[in-house]
Amino acid sequence: MKSLNKVYHTYKFTRETLTSLKMLWKADKVGFTYIMLIKILESIIQPLLIWLSTKVIDDLSKDPAALLNSNFTFWIIITFIILTITADLFNPFFEVKKRLLVAKLQMYIDVLIMKKANTLESLEFFEDKELYNKIRSFRNNEYWITMWIDLIMKSFGGTVKIIASVALLFSLLPWYPFLLLVVSIPKLIKEVNLNQATFEGRPELMELRRRAEYYTSVPLLPQLAQEVKLFHLTPFFKEKYVKTVQKLSATLSKDQRKLAVHSLLWGLIQSCVISFSIIFIIYSAINNEVSIGSVVLFLGMTIQLCEGVNEYFALIAIGAREGRHLRNLLNFIQLPNPKRVNSSLVESQEKDSGFYLSQVDFSYQNSEESSLSIKKLHIPQGKITALVGENGAGKTTLIKLLLRLYNPSQGSIYYNNKNLNDYDSTEYKKKCTAVLQDFVRYEMLLRENIGLGDVKNINNIHEIQLASDKSNVKELLPTLTDGYDTQLGKLFGGQELSGGQWQRIAIGRAFMRDKEAEILIFDEPTSALDPYAEDEILRVLSNLADNKTVIIVTHRLSTAKLANHIIYLDKGHVTEQGTHEELIIKDGKYAELYSIQAKKYS
Repeated sequence: MKSLNKVYHTYKFTRETLTSLKMLWKADKVGFTYIMLIKILESIIQPLLIWLSTKVIDDLSKDPAALLNSNFTFWIIITFIILTITADLFNPFFEVKKRLLVAKLQMYIDVLIMKKANTLESLEFFEDKELYNKIRSFRNNEYWITMWIDLIMKSFGGTVKIIASVALLFSLLPWYPFLLLVVSIPKLIKEVNLNQATFEGRPELMELRRRAEYYTSVPLLPQLAQEVKLFHLTPFFKEKYVKTVQKLSATLSKDQRKLAVHSLLWGLIQSCVISFSIIFIIYSAINNEVSIGSVVLFLGMTIQLCEGVNEYFALIAIGAREGRHLRNLLNFIQLPNPKRVNSSLVESQEKDSGFYLSQVDFSYQNSEESSLSIKKLHIPQGKITALVGENGAGKTTLIKLLLRLYNPSQGSIYYNNKNLNDYDSTEYKKKCTAVLQDFVRYEMLLRENIGLGDVKNINNIHEIQLASDKSNVKELLPTLTDGYDTQLGKLFGGQELSGGQWQRIAIGRAFMRDKEAEILIFDEPTSALDPYAEDEILRVLSNLADNKTVIIVTHRLSTAKLANHIIYLDKGHVTEQGTHEELIIKDGKYAELYSIQAKKYS
């Protein structure tokens, strides 16, 4: 079984290495070819220099005086000098080209990631913390990319050295190079196995690493700084970090001791083989069976062969440790999109326009409980619908299903009598505009922050101004240093805004698409706004509702009161719906919650 696992890992690693070569080729064909040729030539020069040295030494040992009159020896010396200078010149050019290749490969990887992320329709992928950690491991990781390129180059150089060394040593002692390879390979295989187990094969080590990274990041994250400082949490997280790293180090040290013992054992065997062979070749030289130059060639090629083997297997030995970044990248790129629910299972019985949900059930990833369970629900077009309920009732989950940010676990959702799964995802999202509860604060110019709502009009200042008027962003302009060209956020030295101001910008971003959008969804759109600003936003939404499906999620029942249709959710179920007056008469949960809120203002 172990043998089969080793064969499988070898096959998988070979396939991944070939994939990485394809990526290097696609990232920069000219640069990759250039440094590959330099590395191969550099690897050829070293054995060639040793071979030339042996010729000079043999001539010197035979007749030093004749050496000066030998044209052949003269050209050997000239060739030796030229090759030595050439070898020294290769390195600067190699390093320059390698740095350029690193930059281009990083760009290629980033573009690849963005393209893949664009194909993932469901938010489930982005909410998978383990996947997120893996993505971070290969994004903006110049150290890993540089190291991986070095390993690939060394493996090619090592191959050339092995071939040249075996060929030259075979002419002296036919059995020697193969014996040296036989005793070197087991040592390297053991290193691979231990590195693989230590760095990616054991879940407990991965867990400890994630915890250590989390503990050290908490005191340094800007969004956590206020609370960390307020409660003086840095010493606490420092202690947690130190204990975790100590536990990790203790586990790793056991593996490293095993590796050290094994390396020592095989190192001794390798040294015995080399020592015996050196004694044998020197003895042969004393008996005039081989020349002094042959002894020099033997010693030089032995060193070259050992270096070649180490370089060749470094890709496997170190790759088992650092290659997890490549595996993470390939696993991410190969992620499949989730299978869609078969739309033919449930036929829409609703003929009215808007949304219709039938037997919809949804559970979050790694959760056995349903977050939303709706047997039947109609959200009409041409009206403002308010979703209300306590925290955790499923309001935000419902709108994310309507926006196709998630797919239902069971059941079907229809829009205008067509199953959402039958819409092209990109085309459907063009029908939507939204302000989500956790809206983004883009560290960009004000006009870009608004224009991102409709990228094709991001430079259309007229459309940006119209969206600003509807969301009252125009009132911020006198306080901004450069108007619409003001850099926002602290990341790039821009102007910071209040929560309410950022929320207005998010609403403006949503209004950029209100002309072509049929579906307008606002999740707590006015939570950080004053009553006057809130009233203005609701007035704009009311004017837009005639031919559109407008949905508002709110905790303020004074806001819900203005809606044409109210849906009350409780623990993932629709328990009440109707107009404000109808729900008050019903005297259920909605009426109770409205009464509690009304008392605060009485």
